[in-house]
Amino acid sequence: MQDINFKVDSTSRLAAAIRTVMGLSHKKAKQIVYTGKVRVDGKLVLDPAHPLKAGQTIDVNWTRPKPKQGRVASEYLVYRDAELIVLNKPAGLLSTSTSQAERDTALTVARTLCRGGKPPHVVHRLDKDTSGLILFARGTKAARQMRLLIDANEVQRTYFCVVNGIPTPAEGTISSTLLRDNGQGRRGSRDGSFRTQKPTKTLSIETPKYGKHAITHYQSVAQEGRRSAIEVHLQTGRTHQIRIHMAELGCPLLGERVYARQADAPRHALHAGRLSLPHPFKSEKLDFNAPWPDDLEKLTPIGVNW
Repeated sequence: MQDINFKVDSTSRLAAAIRTVMGLSHKKAKQIVYTGKVRVDGKLVLDPAHPLKAGQTIDVNWTRPKPKQGRVASEYLVYRDAELIVLNKPAGLLSTSTSQAERDTALTVARTLCRGGKPPHVVHRLDKDTSGLILFARGTKAARQMRLLIDANEVQRTYFCVVNGIPTPAEGTISSTLLRDNGQGRRGSRDGSFRTQKPTKTLSIETPKYGKHAITHYQSVAQEGRRSAIEVHLQTGRTHQIRIHMAELGCPLLGERVYARQADAPRHALHAGRLSLPHPFKSEKLDFNAPWPDDLEKLTPIGVNW
């Protein structure tokens, strides 16, 4: 293929712009970015979901050598020691693989960064299109300890999201029993189980006969028109929990395409922005922050500083 240089006409993601201009498949466009062939305004970019603005220049050069895996992985590194590793996962990257063909995941990035030491173990997951902080434990002993800390509600995960609607009440705790299929062919709360109440620091986690008990603590921090900026604290970490609870509250995430029809964002507007936990083997508290991503910046109500 020939080298190409072009200007971006409108906001989009890097892989999408390359795919459109070069007539490539989405998989091939992502591969070009991952292998270090692309520069944006003269700077190497390795994230296919990198947000673009109109007027930026994209340069694709096929002769550029592939960057070392360690360099690619280090783009996502937030923290690493002998027991833990924390990454800032971009949207579009899976947490772990769901098939043999999927090699680009947060777990493979963590493995690259842990070479020569104890391997990473999955502690929790983020949806593919959710960006932000993801934690891995290094070694089986650390993994066991981290699961105990999560079960004891010692690991505080704070998510930022922008929703379509004004939550009522503005601050509260949501509790429901989540099912894999709520009768509509998708995940959701069991009929009659969804309830909201005044803010409660923790609730007792129940063990229903069917499904899993899910508890979400939320607070509206700003509004602009019908858009609200919400901070969410998870007490439980069920699949799609925040997306389901916000939709069932009547305030679906902007960009939500499964639990609502919100085609007003490049992806669902959800970001894992803060992570706080005691170190599993040291008497110290760890606090991490990941700023609100550029690709969602225009969606944020005025006055929000995440």
